[in-house]
Amino acid sequence: MQHEKLTKQILACQSEITRLEGDRERCNAAIADGEQHAAALDTLRQRRVDESAQAFVEQRKANLVEIDKEIAAAEKVRAASAEQAAAARGAVNIIEQRLADQHAELATARSALKSIVHELINQRATKAREEFNAAVDALRDKLAEVSALDSMAATLRGVVSQHSASQLMVDGLRDEGLKIFTARGPWAPGWLHTFSASVEYESLATEFRAAGLDI
Repeated sequence: MQHEKLTKQILACQSEITRLEGDRERCNAAIADGEQHAAALDTLRQRRVDESAQAFVEQRKANLVEIDKEIAAAEKVRAASAEQAAAARGAVNIIEQRLADQHAELATARSALKSIVHELINQRATKAREEFNAAVDALRDKLAEVSALDSMAATLRGVVSQHSASQLMVDGLRDEGLKIFTARGPWAPGWLHTFSASVEYESLATEFRAAGLDI
């Protein structure tokens, strides 16, 4: 089905976006590493300058042997990390473009899926309304049965009442809406006072999230 194809496309896009974002993080780490090594080399070079200046002031030979060894080692590391950082910067540009393409494809697929889901919701809503109406229509036969039983009981008692439970129910349904039989007479069902479809909504949201929509 079309919506299953779109769901697979959306999941594939999401997976690819996650992978590309991981690659971007790896590139950014390489860039940061290169900057860190550059800063470390600059610090060593500044130490050499400071030692040379201090030695000049103190009229002595500058102690540069160890610093020069550290600088030489740092320069090698810096060269390697600089090459990696340069490659990473170029890779980031490629990754960003691929991410943009994936996000665009994801948005298009979600838009198409949303149209299909709207149609699916309309179909389900139509069916649910028809079933609701059928359930309400089914009340007629039971109400007629209760009314006949009330009338028969009144006949047997020899007393005709205009306020039988069934007549009150008919009046209540006609004038006020949905009722049920209770010990107090016709009354709105308890669930109607605190009616909420939040659980059902979350179930739908979970279903459509799983299909790939961003809800």
